[in-house]
Amino acid sequence: MIIFDFDKTLIEKDTLFGFYKIVHGNGIIFKIKRLVMLFSAVGYKLKLINNNSLKAIGIGLFLKGKTIEQLTQASIEYANQLKLNKIHRDVFLKIPKDKRIIISASPEIYLHQVFPDENILGTLLSFENNKVVGLKFNCYAEQKWERFKEKYPNIAIDEVYSDSMTDLPLFEKAKTFFIIKNNKIIKNTT
Repeated sequence: MIIFDFDKTLIEKDTLFGFYKIVHGNGIIFKIKRLVMLFSAVGYKLKLINNNSLKAIGIGLFLKGKTIEQLTQASIEYANQLKLNKIHRDVFLKIPKDKRIIISASPEIYLHQVFPDENILGTLLSFENNKVVGLKFNCYAEQKWERFKEKYPNIAIDEVYSDSMTDLPLFEKAKTFFIIKNNKIIKNTT
């Protein structure tokens, strides 16, 4: 199996905050919540909170209370705005669908709109009464490996493409991994 990250791998930017903006709107409340998120990000950089907490804060601020229908509609709108890069075109699309998978820290709800017919493992939201109540599963770092082996327990990882060393747990399990930097591939062998 060949694994691809999404943000800064198949697209040239991080996409989560853009999704929050599409879902929430860009009014004054959004700008206030954005400041709270900025302070939370500083706390993350200072190692005062972990990535799970940071993701849960963002979901709580921008997605909590939104219905599945609202998120799906926003996901369709957002997917239409995103531009995939040359790694997607020149590498990803040349691999047969049954041999490739996207594993991302981005929420599956919008990844399924960007890649409607692809195998995807991503961050999961928790719902009650059809509304977002929080973070169910943060598909990040070691959790990516855990999610992969749960779904594909007997499948070997041939290659991994990612921009981030947080994917080291996947790199360590792969025969070969490729670091993506500025839309270019740097090869490494495990």
